Amino acid sequence: MELCFIWVDGYRGFSNKSLNLSNKLHFEFNKDDNILTISKKRPIPQEICENINSITALLGVNGSGKTRALQLICEILEGEIHNYYQFLLIYENEGKVFAFSNIEISILNKSNITKFNQIERSNSIYNRESLGVIFFSNVLDGGDRPVNGNIINTSLAHQVWGGYTDNHSLQESSNQSQLQRHSRFLTEFHSKLNTPLPSKAIFILDSPAILKKNSTNESIEKMFSICGDIFKGIPFLNIFKKASAHDKGKDEVLELFNEIAISFILKNMPELIAVNCPYYNKHVIEDSGYKARTNINTLEKLIIYLIYIIKEYCSKLRPDKRIIILNDLEFLKDDLLNTLIDGDLKVVSKSFLQTSFTIKVKNENLLSRIYKLSHIIDSSFGASKSNWLGISSGERAYLNLLSSIWYGIKNTKSRDKSTLLICIDEGDLYLHPQWQIEFVDKVISFLRTTTQQPVQLIFTTHSPLLVTDLPKQCITLLDDNRKVSSFGANIYDIYETTFGLEEKRTGTISQRYIERILNLSKQTEITESERDEIECAIDIIDDELITFHLEKRLKIL
Repeated sequence: MELCFIWVDGYRGFSNKSLNLSNKLHFEFNKDDNILTISKKRPIPQEICENINSITALLGVNGSGKTRALQLICEILEGEIHNYYQFLLIYENEGKVFAFSNIEISILNKSNITKFNQIERSNSIYNRESLGVIFFSNVLDGGDRPVNGNIINTSLAHQVWGGYTDNHSLQESSNQSQLQRHSRFLTEFHSKLNTPLPSKAIFILDSPAILKKNSTNESIEKMFSICGDIFKGIPFLNIFKKASAHDKGKDEVLELFNEIAISFILKNMPELIAVNCPYYNKHVIEDSGYKARTNINTLEKLIIYLIYIIKEYCSKLRPDKRIIILNDLEFLKDDLLNTLIDGDLKVVSKSFLQTSFTIKVKNENLLSRIYKLSHIIDSSFGASKSNWLGISSGERAYLNLLSSIWYGIKNTKSRDKSTLLICIDEGDLYLHPQWQIEFVDKVISFLRTTTQQPVQLIFTTHSPLLVTDLPKQCITLLDDNRKVSSFGANIYDIYETTFGLEEKRTGTISQRYIERILNLSKQTEITESERDEIECAIDIIDDELITFHLEKRLKIL
């Protein structure tokens, strides 16, 4: 399925606004007589947008409504605006073209396109079973408009404030920190993306909230003491045997290990605490629903029953939850200590309420273990406080964009669809110009390796470097019908035409200064101080044509 054209009147300031979204066809809608005119575009060479059904950049001057246009696409697909604004949607599905609208239209087929001679009117917005929609925005300004239903909102604002926790978010990303999502993504894609690894991961652990809320200081100390003794004796964890081979930082590593393991048990398996710790809050014990099968009076019996309880507890869970818990326990048993030691654990700060520590990302092999560690910590302490150190804002933004789209594609709402529509708002924000040059190619290559589904890509940008990789057939201007310069064009022409800067080629300060100096040089006579000014300008202005002209004028004056 592919979106071809949208027209709307009155939506959030849009008046009689058209969006051409097809690389093959051009549409014009005349509001006065309700006639839709269709014509062909020249085909794009296949090598430019290989394996992408369609790619469209929405461009315009400031305030033209680029972000608004993406939100319109999402909202019109979800049926959010049908009762409030006049609209027209044209889309193609399985070789047929459909029109969905709340107004009557007539078709004028200029190119005599066969499949448009008998355009079919649709009574529903689109086949939700055939199209998966992913929305991403790099803008963090509080203006994110959540989209509902089947739209997968992976935008940065939604991650920070919305949290991937409601019915239109990423189910697999629920309660995950950004570091956890990134590390899982990098484990699979780092070698393919050829981007630098972060140097360190920092984890900030709050003491479990349930302890702060339900326990006194005395009971907390006793509970940690009991749990610590239990962990020392658990054969399958084998904590101290593993640690004995490492002299450096042994006490620090073991202390942190116990804190993570205890918090994991507290959060994920409260029944264990209900049995093993009589000081745990009485109401929490009763609410857990666990009934002890025997009286446990000694530490030895606690150790014997702990493994049994874990297995029995997990057997009562849903299969997917049971697998996650058992995998986490395997990591606690086999890899946690080695991860802390191999990553040169360094405790940055520690108090009763919070502990923070860093792990070095020495190589790709540590990435998968850092992902598992972050999963354990997120599930035990809550998400959002773990993060990367040693990467720039651009690297973080690039990583967040690609990992968010990847999670969106993996989401159950999109992975079974026949086609994907991916909407990206300001995806190149924060990126160095070198990465902007590579942006379109990188995203297309990434999508090829990520999914076999046909993809339609629609994005907004302020970067002329991205536009140089897009033919005119892929450009939609939102403000007027001026000339478009794009594929292979020089940046000055793109700024002048496509972005509407006209003859502005430099910043405001330099432009004002150069104009004054040029006017000064046009005089028939100049003073000595004015000559000094022109000579100074020749020294600081880096446009060779301008400085050549000024030098020539000085010889005459």
